[in-house]
Amino acid sequence: MSLLFVLMTAKLLTSVSSTSAMLARSQPQAVKLAGHIAPLLDNLPVVGKLAGTIRLEHLQIYLKLRNQLELDALLVAQENLAAPEYHRYLSPLVFKNIFGPAQETVDKVSAYLKSCGFQVTAVAPNNLSISVSATVATIEKAFALTLNYYHLRGGLVYAPSTNPSVPATVAPDIQCIIGLDTVERFYQQKKSLQAGMGVVHGYTPGELRNAYNVSPLLNIGVNGHGQTIGLFELDGYNPADIDLFRKTYKLGPGKYSNVLVDGATNTPGVHALDVEKDMEMVSAIAPGAAQKVYIAPDTTTGVYDLYNQIVTEDTTSVITVGWGDCEAASGASTLNALNNILKQGAIQGQAFFAASGNAGAYGCGDNNLNVSTPVDSPYVIGVGGTSLSTGRNGSYTGEAAWSNPSPAPHVQGHGAGGGGGISAYFKRPSYQAGPYLKSTYRLIPDVSANADPATGDRIYCSVPAAGCSGWMVEGGTNAAAPLWAAIAADINQYLSDRHKPTLGRVNSDLYLLYTIPQPYVPFHDIITGTNLYYTASAGYDPTTGLGSPNAWNIARDLAVVIPLAILCRASDLDPTPHVAVLCRSASTNTVAVEMVVNLDGSAVLTSLPGDGLPNVDTQLPKGTIDNVSLDALLTQIGDVTTIPAHYCLKPISFGTITTITYHGQTSNDLSCLTSADQEDHHKLWHVVDDILSQYVQHAHT
Repeated sequence: MSLLFVLMTAKLLTSVSSTSAMLARSQPQAVKLAGHIAPLLDNLPVVGKLAGTIRLEHLQIYLKLRNQLELDALLVAQENLAAPEYHRYLSPLVFKNIFGPAQETVDKVSAYLKSCGFQVTAVAPNNLSISVSATVATIEKAFALTLNYYHLRGGLVYAPSTNPSVPATVAPDIQCIIGLDTVERFYQQKKSLQAGMGVVHGYTPGELRNAYNVSPLLNIGVNGHGQTIGLFELDGYNPADIDLFRKTYKLGPGKYSNVLVDGATNTPGVHALDVEKDMEMVSAIAPGAAQKVYIAPDTTTGVYDLYNQIVTEDTTSVITVGWGDCEAASGASTLNALNNILKQGAIQGQAFFAASGNAGAYGCGDNNLNVSTPVDSPYVIGVGGTSLSTGRNGSYTGEAAWSNPSPAPHVQGHGAGGGGGISAYFKRPSYQAGPYLKSTYRLIPDVSANADPATGDRIYCSVPAAGCSGWMVEGGTNAAAPLWAAIAADINQYLSDRHKPTLGRVNSDLYLLYTIPQPYVPFHDIITGTNLYYTASAGYDPTTGLGSPNAWNIARDLAVVIPLAILCRASDLDPTPHVAVLCRSASTNTVAVEMVVNLDGSAVLTSLPGDGLPNVDTQLPKGTIDNVSLDALLTQIGDVTTIPAHYCLKPISFGTITTITYHGQTSNDLSCLTSADQEDHHKLWHVVDDILSQYVQHAHT
């Protein structure tokens, strides 16, 4: 009997083992989705576990983009002056059809989620995310993890014990899962920094305009008219406060509208002061611009939905963002999910100006160097902070990097200051080129402006819940970001009025102004002060970036930075002796101007339609051009299409036209010729210079 029992048991175990193996083979293999654990949680002890019956209503499954190599290549080409794609931005529909997740992918992942017990509540318009809800027990079972509590930064947060696992059938489609933790605190960068009791003045709109040379734009009627600025907000505001501010400074009636996301309402709360600060700073610098206020709940999913709402609507070309947290509060996958949303905004030509934070180089408020998000994204313009000094009526006298190692009691860590440093995740983008830009990783900030509460801005707020009681002086980089966004709106109007290409996503244009000498100095180079770690110095630095704005100079530089590429062809001399100078538009790479030079030295300039140029002929009289010398040069050179090739970065100025063509590309453009080249080629360039000088002279008379 004992022997029989042993044999039967062995047979049964073998059968069970065989059945288990078959079931294992029939189950899809599980794959872990890396990058969901925030570095801030490293080595923290678990202090509890979420109850399985708790229902998480706002979970999002972010999907991967399609054709990512092509997307990245197009993003580069859109900012390449020599490329046909230059500033040819996409619509949300075209982006979705080419780069958004396919509908089959959405359907497949949705079916998987439903099979696990999730309720699918929505799909984003660009197919980028699927919103779901489920109990903690369902989430833990589906993703093979545990949701635990941790003590972090003086509060209690929850986060997964490990990266989530999903079947191999859907793993390649999923970028990340948003809403599994509450580590990020997006209000952190938005915390107001008010001036001390001894400071009562604060900069007025007029003084800020004079300091940053915005006044010349307003004096010619450029005030943001026709532009709409988007404001990214996680709280409401009192419109009466904004109206009073505008009335006090004679800024005219305001044009504001709200977009409410994820059930948010425009109910002013504890952070209303910061929303009103944004609106009043925009009003001060671009009073003619409309303001579209996007409001969502202060949650991780609310933040992501708000960004996605802005890019899928695509009704604002300039957006200001003052909310964020340090980079270490997010896992790599979640950082990349947000970056994918911002990529869509970038390829649509949207410019996001974001505050770099108020904790200096210590973005998390601890002892570790850390930058902030979303300014770590290459598709955001990071705005740092300065201490502004002015003379009478706000005339600019100087600036220093802002920091205060002994700030108000509510500021933890090393103190307060403009955020800046080096991303631990994103690589340095190609546009961050030039002197002092040598890091492998993304450098922050890109630009800066006044943010020191001791030299702060005058703001009005009457919301008791936000601690407001009327006029006050406010600082923080979340005051500098809307200032820059408003300047961008003014410049866009200036360029549009002159039929010039507008800024688009801005990043490359700003660094172009930095790397290539301009007719007018675009930035105040800030060379003193620190952000609690990095020191300001000549050129770019990770405290104040490229510097603070000279708005009038930036506008005038950008009006001529979209250049003419000059091509001379000797073959045009035969059989009729003349030379045609074809001026190609760098924004479309098509011929924009044709000049025919006759034997008697007269010429006809034909401006072809496109790029805002009028379709007109301009007659240059006899003897305008030394045609004998030109003819001799062309005979000596032969085929001018063989002129030497160069790595061309140098601008050549013709009065009001600056040629900066084929930036960063090898080119045989005449504008690349230097004195080191063959003498006859160099002489030819001077002749063409004279021709275009005549064009400028006659075109403006």
